Amino acid sequence: MRDGTKNGIFFIDAIEGNTARLLPERGGSVEFPASLLPAGAREGRRVEISAKLLCDSGDRAEIDSLLGELGDDP
Repeated sequence: MRDGTKNGIFFIDAIEGNTARLLPERGGSVEFPASLLPAGAREGRRVEISAKLLCDSGDRAEIDSLLGELGDDP
């Protein structure tokens, strides 16, 4: 997507306690906090999950400062 957001469709394989095991369309499995699933989500259903990197200028300044302290200044 244009704003850097990535989306994926996952099959809810199992929900055990506070953890859901999700199966991405492209294989593998992911453990995910069940509390972050939408209302009505249950085993056997599919969900679409979006992720977007959040990094503001304050984060970048802090990262640069820490890298400088470590002597790993690019």
